[in-house]
Order: sequence, then C-alpha cells, then structure tokens
Amino acid sequence: LKPDDEIRTGPFSEATLSATGSTTMVVSAESSFHIGELIANRSSFELSTGQVRAAIPDANSREYEFRALDRQAVARSTAGEFDLISNGKDSLLVDTHRGTVDVESRGRKVKVSKGKRSIVKRGAPPSPPMPIPSSLALQVKWPPPKIRRKSTRLQGTTQPGALVSVNGVTTRADASGKFVVVVPLRMGTNRLVVTTTDPTGKTTRQQVKIVEVDTRPPKIKVEYEDSWQ
Repeated sequence: LKPDDEIRTGPFSEATLSATGSTTMVVSAESSFHIGELIANRSSFELSTGQVRAAIPDANSREYEFRALDRQAVARSTAGEFDLISNGKDSLLVDTHRGTVDVESRGRKVKVSKGKRSIVKRGAPPSPPMPIPSSLALQVKWPPPKIRRKSTRLQGTTQPGALVSVNGVTTRADASGKFVVVVPLRMGTNRLVVTTTDPTGKTTRQQVKIVEVDTRPPKIKVEYEDSWQ
C-alpha cells in the first residue's frame, strides 16, 4: 500500500494491515480507512468511517498518527493497543487497552491510558478520559405491529460507537449512543432483528414480534338511503 490508498471493508469482512516493527491495524467491517504520509519516523492514516484497532509494540520508535472527522481530530501513539471508532459524521471514540494515546482536537490534548475512553465531537475538544463501559446496553423504540408502508424508521440507544445492524442494514451509534436506521420491509409478515457490536466484539441482540405490512387501500363501505322512491 502507498499514500492515498483506501481500504474499504464490507458488512461481513475485515482487513489486517502489517506495518514496520510488528505493528498491526485491523480495519473492521463497514469501514473506510486511508493511508497517509509514510516518512522516516512517522506513519499517518485517516479513518473516514468505521473502526480500526491498532496494536503497536512497546519496543517502537515510530509515531503512528490517526486522523478523523475531516482531519479535525487526531490520535497519536508510539506504543499501545487501542480502538478508533467514527460514525463518519460527528464523533470519534478512542478506547485504549494498552499504553497511552494522545488525542487532540480544537487545540486541546488529553492522554488516554489503559482502560479509558475519550470522545471527540465535531468542532469540540476531546472529552476527559472516562472508563470504557463494561456492558453493552440496547434500547429500541419499536414500530407498531401493523404498518402501511414498505419501510420503517427504527431508533434507539446503545453504547457510543457500537455497530448496529437491523436485518442487514448497518449504522454506527453516535457519541451519545443514539442510532437511527431505515429498514426496508416486504408485504406481509416481517421480523425485525437488531444486533449491536461494541469495539471489543461483544454482541447484544433483540428481536421484535411480527410486524405486518399491508399497503392496500382500506375497504370502504358506503351506506345510503334511496331517496328517489
């Protein structure tokens, strides 16, 4: 790979990149990841959307730089293991599992150490480091059991940055954990299954009872009296 190359992954795939000194980067499903500058002591990359996990060995002298949110946010590290998650719109999450990561935006920098998370919202400085959530909650606002259109707008909340899949349609939860997805339906019986996956691969699943779709116009019965008699 060379500068300006893009790695794009599909719904059920991932890509593993090997770099200098046993450094690896795993690009998760539904992600867009770009190669930036590769110079003597620094390698730079850009995460447009999705998730990448970087593992940089302790015996390393090269700095790895990751940009997101149209390059407004940047994460740097010379040793550690961490996840970067972006919904491609308005948020970047940095979860550190080993070592430390410097996260910078709007002229402010924070150090994110092992077991901590920082969230960057577009146009804002990074949040103070906080513990990475240990559980993956999921709340869904379900549609009514009978609807008259061939799609439904499903919304809910889960862990920020989690990958949400509804009947194969995927999206990323934002920095507040909110998600919205429009799901196509077919005439008749439909079953909606919602699956969320956090950066570590932990999965939660919920499913709703049957949703019936009927787009036929309702039958109208007209009663009248014959006034011509």
